[in-house]
Amino acid sequence: MSEQRPQNWYLPLRVRFRSPAEQTQREHETAPAIGGSQALRSHVVGAAIDPDAQRRTRQIKELIRLGNILRAELGLNEVLQQIVASISACTGFRISVINLIEESGETLSSVAFSGVSEENERVLREAHDPVEKIFKLMRPEFRISQSYFISHEYGDVFSDYVSVVQKRVDDYEAGGWHPDDMLMVPLFSPRKRKLLGFLSLDDPEDGKIPTVESMEVAELFANQAAIAIDNARIFQEREAEHRALEEGIALLRDDLEQIQRGDLRVRVRSTHEKLQPISEAINVMVEEMSGVLGNVQKVTHAVDELTRDVQRSSDLLVRDADQEKRQVQHISRAVDEIADTMTQLSRSAAELSRVAVEAMDVTLDGQSAVDRAVDGMAQVREATMLSARIMKRLGENGQEINETVLAITDLTTRMNLVALNAAI
Repeated sequence: MSEQRPQNWYLPLRVRFRSPAEQTQREHETAPAIGGSQALRSHVVGAAIDPDAQRRTRQIKELIRLGNILRAELGLNEVLQQIVASISACTGFRISVINLIEESGETLSSVAFSGVSEENERVLREAHDPVEKIFKLMRPEFRISQSYFISHEYGDVFSDYVSVVQKRVDDYEAGGWHPDDMLMVPLFSPRKRKLLGFLSLDDPEDGKIPTVESMEVAELFANQAAIAIDNARIFQEREAEHRALEEGIALLRDDLEQIQRGDLRVRVRSTHEKLQPISEAINVMVEEMSGVLGNVQKVTHAVDELTRDVQRSSDLLVRDADQEKRQVQHISRAVDEIADTMTQLSRSAAELSRVAVEAMDVTLDGQSAVDRAVDGMAQVREATMLSARIMKRLGENGQEINETVLAITDLTTRMNLVALNAAI
């Protein structure tokens, strides 16, 4: 049956440090009654210079200092190095190493060291143990407070785990800390409630196995390390998101510049989910603008065709008007010729009337004077010949009049055709 993996949740740790006065009062209540005010004062003075109280004060100051460091703009590695140095100085463990779960979530990496030799540090940096090994060590029977202490007696449990030993086994005292003992403090993310890694502690100054009280202090520093890791990763995520957003905005700006230059075939691309609604709205707007401009182009084309048709009609109208003008001028000239001909005909008719009157007078004179018949006949002959010539001219003028009438008729027909074309 496979071993069940422990749950990854953040466990809040509450540790209360007693002030020297409270410690004195507690000892006063539990200890046998001490007579006299002088004995009480000496007891208070002894508590004031208690090394444990001084150590707790130093731990509190160091925690406050670490809190200020977390608010400073320092890199993650620098902050973690500060934390392991503070842990070694304030928790009583000479060796402290912070191990983080890599982004793949499958292996561990050692990132910060304190009290470790360069050779051992190199070994730990090169080792990338699977996370599964750590989960196997997080058993309820190994748990002290929120940490896990694995005694060397269970060496077979972590025999395949890469570890370094800086203390000789000869220094081991029964019931104390063994060089092969292992102490882990889990680092839980307060934001995502998952395991970030663990703090490995070794070589306690007092040489004793850790207690719940000593582990609570170490866990406070571990919480600071978890907060620092969480903040650094939040900052990295924000930076990555900011870079991705800037790249998306740059790509969006390039596409908009092409659209601004009039290329409506371009569609805005989005590489960031927050820019997706903007890109979709712009693409919809460009589609609508393309449709509107397409309709405008169609209308413009139709107007252009209509303008060309009107231009052709105007050209035809101008040409027909010029033709009509020439025809009117021709008709005017024909009318002038007709008027001249009619004037000549009027003159000829007057002349003919006068000749006729003269002929009548001659005829009356011939009737009255036979004697003058020969002479009169001669005059009649001459007058007849003159009349013949005049009649001949009248015939010729009649022919011209007929031709003129035919021309007027043809002109009238053509004017009717022109008027019909103009009406169409």
